[in-house]
Parts: sequence; C-alpha cells; structure tokens
Amino acid sequence: MIKVAGHWELGWNTPIKEIELWNLLLGEWGITNMYIWPVSGVKQHEHNLNLHERDSFKDIINDDGVKGLTRVYFEPYNSFNQKERGIDLREFEHPKNVLYIFGSNHFNPVIANKKEGDFVVQIPTIHNRAILWPHQCLAICCYDRLLKGWEGK
Repeated sequence: MIKVAGHWELGWNTPIKEIELWNLLLGEWGITNMYIWPVSGVKQHEHNLNLHERDSFKDIINDDGVKGLTRVYFEPYNSFNQKERGIDLREFEHPKNVLYIFGSNHFNPVIANKKEGDFVVQIPTIHNRAILWPHQCLAICCYDRLLKGWEGK
C-alpha cells in the first residue's frame, strides 16, 4: 500500500491549482490516497483521489489511515540547508507499505517528526540546489520505484 503526504505550497500557488499537479501524477501511478495540510476546503469529489486534508502534519501521522506504514521523508538534496544527508534515492529500497512525505522545494519542514524506523531519502541533481517541487519529487520517486521492480501494487 502506498500513500502520499504533502503540504499546500500556499506561497506560490493555490490549492485548487496545485491539486491538479498532484492528482495527475497520483492517478497515473494508481495511488489513491493523499494526505495534505493545512485544510483548504478543496472539494474531494472534483478529483480522482481520496484527499484527506488535515490541520497539521501531526494530525496526519496520528491518523488511523497511515498507522503501520513505513514513513519516508522525501526531499531534493540541498547542500546548503541540510544538517544530515539522507539515503541517496539510487541506493534506496522502497518499502512495500509506505507513506511518502514530501516537503517544499528546498527541504522537508516536518523532518523533525522522524522516528526510529523512518527514512530520509534525497534526490540528487547535478548542482544539488534543491530546485524540485514536491510533485516533481513524487514523479521521480514513482519512476524509481518502477525501475526497481514495482508493478503498481
């Protein structure tokens, strides 16, 4: 089972537009559950996924729908802002039952919630300036999973 968590990029986009960026990718990869914060009021019936809006990230990780899933914090590699380097995506073995958690374009603001057994995975680029939006990281994550044998289950 694969579920996705993210947060609205309210500084540059509106949820009604941003949801389409997520929705298209999630639909293509057959992922039907997305958890996102904060609550925006985007209507769920207008989209092909089960959108679960919560007030905060803590509300998401305490939700019964994600309990028991391995948490994987995804972010682009940013040599300027990161205190510790996570696992390079090329070396990462994707868990079967997972909650992928996406941050912003330059770091994952909820990584402080990481607990034992969680993973931090970073996507390297040529310059490592962390210029990848969360939905772009999702596409890269899913494609990497496909290359490593994922059959959409």
